[in-house]
Amino acid sequence: MQGDPAVYPSPDGEKVQNGDRSIRSYNYQNIVFDHLPDPVPYINGFDHTSYASAKIALRNFLVTACPRMPFLDQTAVCDNFEKLFGRVGGTVLTTADRAIVVAALGLGAYPLTDLPNRQLFLTQARAEAVTVMYDINTEAVHATLMLAQLEFEAGSPNICYLHLGGAIRKAFAAGVHRSESQVSKHTMWTLYCYESLICFTLGKNPSVDDKDISRPLQDDLSYIAHFVRLCTIVRAAYRIYSLDDTVRSDLAAAASVSQQIADFSKALERTTRLKIGGQLYTLSGGDLAWQITFSYGE
Repeated sequence: MQGDPAVYPSPDGEKVQNGDRSIRSYNYQNIVFDHLPDPVPYINGFDHTSYASAKIALRNFLVTACPRMPFLDQTAVCDNFEKLFGRVGGTVLTTADRAIVVAALGLGAYPLTDLPNRQLFLTQARAEAVTVMYDINTEAVHATLMLAQLEFEAGSPNICYLHLGGAIRKAFAAGVHRSESQVSKHTMWTLYCYESLICFTLGKNPSVDDKDISRPLQDDLSYIAHFVRLCTIVRAAYRIYSLDDTVRSDLAAAASVSQQIADFSKALERTTRLKIGGQLYTLSGGDLAWQITFSYGE
């Protein structure tokens, strides 16, 4: 007696993902890791990209995102942008320097939904994550951190968390946390702050401890110094959820956090132009970017 012949999947049929067709069928990956982009080969799309569109994206980045990244040298980013597009000859960009420029274009292009070549900028920025995967230096930390920020703004906090973890590991491997330079200090402060917010959002434990950074001095009134102080309060608030204590202790901890937030708001208003919950239309540039950041963090 002969049964029906076995049915084998067609080579032209649906591609099996991770050895299990059901993973793709139920879209499990997208549930866990937000909206994963389809894998794309690394391409150099800038040969046929509008220079004018890229310039618009860069300018938007410099106004909106760059002020929140004090470790970046804006002049160097602009110079490397011109080199990337072949406007300045004789110099080949390092992998990390190129990734920083491409990530900047992605961050600048993302809010500009009508910008020509916007999707190409985003695709290219995500492809850069592979190119700096094995680079261990300060610039690679910056590039990976910028890619993490791009994924956060694109609505993929879990992918942001993965990139951020990579940036933190690179920073420790490169010894950034032990350096006394201003760039290294600002890099560690930014990693500390970004991780504080993303871990609070996702309910995960941060890996950069308070002792891994040098605290801002009292007379440091820069925006990034204020941001570090705010994120210290954020971490104190987060610890309330992990306390295994009495209700009275929880209420006391919550009251302490509330008072710290009130004190921070007063200090911020006294030493800067910013006011939590204040009007946005009176601000522009870096002031506006930090106003939004502080309001979100608080």
